[in-house]
Amino acid sequence: MKTMHWRQSFLKTRFAKLGLLVWFSASVALAQTPLASLTGRVLDAKTGEPLPFATVYLNNSSQGTNADQNGVYKLASVPLGNHELVGSVLGYQTTRLPLRLTDTRQRTLDIKLEPADQSLASVTVTARHNQSWARQLRTFSRELLGNQPQARQCQITNPNVLSFQEEKGHLRVQASEPLIIENRALGYRLYYDLLYFDLYQGKMQFAGASRFEEIKAPDTRQQARWQANRMNVYRGSLQHLLASLLTGTHEQAGYLVYRTPLTNEGVNRALPFVKTRDRQYISREQTATLFKPGELPFERRLVSDQPLEVYYNRVYAANSPYRDSPYAYSMLILPKGSLELTTNGWITQGNGLDVRGYMGNDRLATLLPADWAPTDGEMLISESVAAGRPGRADARLDTLVANRRRQYERTPPVVYVQTDKAFYCTGDQLWLSAYVIDPARQLPIAGRTGTPLHLELVTSGGQRVQHQWLRLIDGRAAASFRLADTLSSDTYFLRAYTDLDQPANGPAFECSFPVYNLSQLNTKQSVGKSDLAKVVFKSAGKPLSDSLDVQFLPEGGRWLAGVVGRLGIKALRPNGKGSLVSGRIVDQTGLEVARFSTNSLGMGQVSLSPQSGQHYRALIDLNGATQTVPLPDVESEGWALAADAVSDSSRVIISIRATGRYSQQPVYLTLQSREQLAYRQKWLLTKGEAKFTLSTAALPPGVCRLTVWDTTNQPRAERLIFIPERSERIQMRVTTAKPQYEPRQEVVIGLQFRDSEGYPVAGSWSAAVTDADQLPADTNRVDLRTYMLLTSGLRGTIESPAYYIEPEHLGDLDNLLLTQGWRRLPSASVVDSTGGWTLSGHVRDKQGNLLTQKTMLLWLGKGDQQQIRSVTTDNQGQFQVSSLLLTDSVPVQARVFSTGLAGAAITFDTPGGHFNTPVLTDSYSSLPTNLLTQASSRQAAWPALYRDSTARQLAEVTVRAMKPPPERPIDVERSSLHAGYDAVIRVDENSPSFANVFELMMGRLPGASIIPNPMGGGYSVTIRGPSSFGNSGPLYLLDGVYADQTVLLQVDPRTVSRVELLKNPTTAGIYGARAAGGVIAVYTKKGNNDQLAKPSSTAVTVFGFVTPREFYVPRYESSPVDTHQDRRDMLFWQPLGQTDTDGLGRLIFPLSDTAKRLRIVLQGLTNEGVPMAFTWELPVR
Repeated sequence: MKTMHWRQSFLKTRFAKLGLLVWFSASVALAQTPLASLTGRVLDAKTGEPLPFATVYLNNSSQGTNADQNGVYKLASVPLGNHELVGSVLGYQTTRLPLRLTDTRQRTLDIKLEPADQSLASVTVTARHNQSWARQLRTFSRELLGNQPQARQCQITNPNVLSFQEEKGHLRVQASEPLIIENRALGYRLYYDLLYFDLYQGKMQFAGASRFEEIKAPDTRQQARWQANRMNVYRGSLQHLLASLLTGTHEQAGYLVYRTPLTNEGVNRALPFVKTRDRQYISREQTATLFKPGELPFERRLVSDQPLEVYYNRVYAANSPYRDSPYAYSMLILPKGSLELTTNGWITQGNGLDVRGYMGNDRLATLLPADWAPTDGEMLISESVAAGRPGRADARLDTLVANRRRQYERTPPVVYVQTDKAFYCTGDQLWLSAYVIDPARQLPIAGRTGTPLHLELVTSGGQRVQHQWLRLIDGRAAASFRLADTLSSDTYFLRAYTDLDQPANGPAFECSFPVYNLSQLNTKQSVGKSDLAKVVFKSAGKPLSDSLDVQFLPEGGRWLAGVVGRLGIKALRPNGKGSLVSGRIVDQTGLEVARFSTNSLGMGQVSLSPQSGQHYRALIDLNGATQTVPLPDVESEGWALAADAVSDSSRVIISIRATGRYSQQPVYLTLQSREQLAYRQKWLLTKGEAKFTLSTAALPPGVCRLTVWDTTNQPRAERLIFIPERSERIQMRVTTAKPQYEPRQEVVIGLQFRDSEGYPVAGSWSAAVTDADQLPADTNRVDLRTYMLLTSGLRGTIESPAYYIEPEHLGDLDNLLLTQGWRRLPSASVVDSTGGWTLSGHVRDKQGNLLTQKTMLLWLGKGDQQQIRSVTTDNQGQFQVSSLLLTDSVPVQARVFSTGLAGAAITFDTPGGHFNTPVLTDSYSSLPTNLLTQASSRQAAWPALYRDSTARQLAEVTVRAMKPPPERPIDVERSSLHAGYDAVIRVDENSPSFANVFELMMGRLPGASIIPNPMGGGYSVTIRGPSSFGNSGPLYLLDGVYADQTVLLQVDPRTVSRVELLKNPTTAGIYGARAAGGVIAVYTKKGNNDQLAKPSSTAVTVFGFVTPREFYVPRYESSPVDTHQDRRDMLFWQPLGQTDTDGLGRLIFPLSDTAKRLRIVLQGLTNEGVPMAFTWELPVR
């Protein structure tokens, strides 16, 4: 764990403890800051003689100059605030002078330099260029530059100025002149005056002064790459955190901040122990309490009497002390309770600030100059304004921002599912890996909480074949479907969605694939005949016709009279595929006004200025015939939005037009990128028009939404634009232990992930290894990279989606976006986020009438998985039980807990949503005969693998605690999962009587606070001791079965034999996160709750979370003699792969008897949210 300290001493800035440098500088780079100027002379401190051509600069900035031949220097355009003026020249000690400017008048300041001490210490100085010197240089470079990826593109170009001294375990380094460091990652040349360096037992202290010089980029592409790299370094930095806290945008920027007191133990640890129950979350509204004004308008003071815990959820990291928050973790300790900074986040007075964890890892390789200004997505600025002018923010704009923030909380996650292959036969197992991704951070949702994932297999006719609940762990899940022989040959849909996905918007993820019933095909036709070219099956769908489906869609959704506008064109054949068409547009008199054509995918555009009162139609040339398509109606007044993101991929040209009565009204424009508002601005129109550009260089790649809002906050025009990738793709290298393998020999495939600069990439992934000769490549299925960049938010099916995201096809992509709508809309309400599945149903009386506001009890589970839940029906007679964590088949018994309703009927709903199934206008799948023959042969060669229990599910293993102490009754012991307890109440015939179980426990259970709730009924129960992030209420058990307060209130206290309290991790830990608030276990006499007799009203079996099956891998090394022929098409499936810190992964499996060429399909996400997709073919024989 790294630690970064802010110290102020004779070195001004130094690193202590575990050794990281913190920059106590601080040039203030604010566009609105007034500027001053400095002048003076650089003199020899002993003789007073001028020092010609000395270097003078502001520390940690790119502002500097050289003195003239008389030692005179001039520095103009110096921002007000705190600075450090540095003077240096060869042969003299570097001098640093603190400087504070509070007004703009010119200052005269002479700099006096002391001659350098040329004598060396009595210790040995290592000679140049021997092995010891090279080793010391490597150590020094690693410590000075750091171990971040940027360090590998940094080079000290003048290492010969260094002197190394080793004594008693210390490595001390001196430099006879400033180090010159070329940083090719960020595009800077850094001149670093090393003042001090001492490395001892892994802890480092060093200090120095730095001057930046821009490296001239060879082209605009390199300059854009450097700027993007600088933004990547800035995001997640201490400056970024403080700047976002000042503006209240830290949550949007990816930070979770807590003010947390430390315990008395472990304060000196790299990450001290904290009191989690006493920590305070810093919300947007509470950030103002952290800051006080400074002396100058742009200065602030951060005040906190407690350390700040910081999670940066844009990066997965292993250093987080909390399992449910595996994000980059930092701790800011303020020994003096405050620090001083500027409004751009630069610290001007650290006051001993101690930064530990993720933010303590910064070194010279990630250092940015103080006068560098970020161009963050939250800071998009209008440029090149040709018409209109920006207006001041007002209440309407604030409302738009607040509405977007609320909508984001209800926005469904992005869901993607990778399947193992492109087609299946009955008897096969369909293997899959699911990714549930935060739409803003583009990372899997962390932790074990959150809405569960629905997974469905649906026929082309919309009939649900199977439904599964998947429990998510860190946004990932693995599952499988056995494709039974009862399935017909058909095109099937695989759906995945959460409860946040609304039926109107469709499921979060949906893909289709063919399933072949080999037994049906074998009885209907002779599979394998050489003259049979293809085996084809057709599904029910719309009858085919010869006409095309051609649509003309106005840009922005409006076609205004008198305004030149573009119409996007989409032409589809009856089978849903695009078609190349051409034609002309005529007005209602038949006069031709424009001609148009599309590409082979059916996409195109045409521009014209429609006239008021006219009606237009398109005449399409179609094989000698003409097809007529009416164009949209022309609006006499309204709004129009046009955007050009193709002419220059680093910026978008935006034009807003308003006509008629709206031309004098202001409009509001928002740009939404990854569910966040990257731009929001009020615009005052000039003659009904606003035209300007926005730089998109700092925006992340993907689809963005431009929306024009009127003065009533209603959306009036919308346009989708695409931001292309600006960095090179992640690279995957595949290696094998040997070039060729024998049948059934173990194959070891090494995977190496690198970025464009060759640095290791960490991430999670899933991979399928198939026999390339038995399974064709799936070129039509969208991969994770294309899905994340393009299709996840678009309505409808996109033909050949990977085509559009290639750089040379951005024009075609823009035509596509002219015709597409946005699909990922927020849910109407917030859903349960505890991570459990839901059981719902209805209650009716004997006459079939719905029973409302009736309480019922549910017994769920079997064996160690048992719960009792009470629930009340709503005004529609419906009940719902959520947060269920039971797995596999779950017996359920239910009874209405009301007198006179013995005959009530309880029905349970079928799980899952109700989505429309896409109409397959030309639903067929064809397969070359040889592939279908091979599929039949592989199943016939090894029938047990496909239709027997050979590949059976692994039995669930339950880990039980040690046997309880002998003093516990045998019935208590049998119904307990836990062994020990922290307190107990024993009840016998001599005990007094109580109204209920809670009255029995009140005041008698040490460590439990039980207070009646006079307003809402029931009791407020808190157990002192446990600490938790969430709800501090205890877990209730009744005879070992999960229960709640409502159930316990029904228990007659006279039947209770004992009550046990569990409040420590050693006792309650066996119940997991549910016991974070402690456990209260109530036991009845001999486990006999007569008043809760088992009901007979309803008894059904439902299915909870699916226990993932393990992919079957033959173990030939343990049973070399096997008579079957191994013709598997699916050789290995890894649903939950993870790289190590060096970006490495492995796939290990036995080769089949027939495979000669392997195809590896791997998809995943890096720890920084970059999607990956690879297909690799590998010959093995």
